[in-house]
Amino acid sequence: MNHNAKEDPQSLSLPILDAWERHNRILLYLIDYLPENGLDLAFGEKGKRIGSHFAHIHTVRRMWLQASAPELWEQTYAIDNKQLNYRPYIKEALNSSSAAICELLRMALENDRIKGFKLGPENFFAYLLSHESHHQGQIIMTLRLVGVELAEEIAFGLWDWGKR
Repeated sequence: MNHNAKEDPQSLSLPILDAWERHNRILLYLIDYLPENGLDLAFGEKGKRIGSHFAHIHTVRRMWLQASAPELWEQTYAIDNKQLNYRPYIKEALNSSSAAICELLRMALENDRIKGFKLGPENFFAYLLSHESHHQGQIIMTLRLVGVELAEEIAFGLWDWGKR
C-alpha cells in the first residue's frame, strides 16, 4: 500500500491510470489486427469464440463496476451476443467499460479502497490486468490453434507499450 496516495492521490493515480489506458489500447490493437473473421474463430466444437473472450472481459469489468460503483456501471451497457463479430461494437464496449474502470480506479486511489475487494486499489488493478491478460493469451492461443499466426510486427506490437 502506498501511504502517499492519501496525501497526494495524483502521485500514484496517474501512472496506474495511464497503465490501465495503455492496457486497454493493447486489447483494441489486437482486435484491429485479427483476420477478417477473427472474432468468430474458435478451436474445437466447445471452444470459446474470440469475440466471446472480449465480451467476457467487458462483462467482468461491468460486474466489478456494478458491485463497486453502480453509478459508473450505469454508464456502460451489456454486450448483445448477436454483435460479437462486429469489431466497432466490441471496441466501443471495451472503451466504455475501460473508461468506467479508469474512473473507479481513480476514486479508489483517492479513498484507498475498492468496495468488495479487500486488498486495495493497487491489487485490484493487478487483478484486472492478470485476468484480462489471461484472456488475451487465450485469444492468441486460439489463433495459433486454428492456424492463424499474427504477423511478427503485430505480435511484438502487443508488447510495445511505449507506442500504445
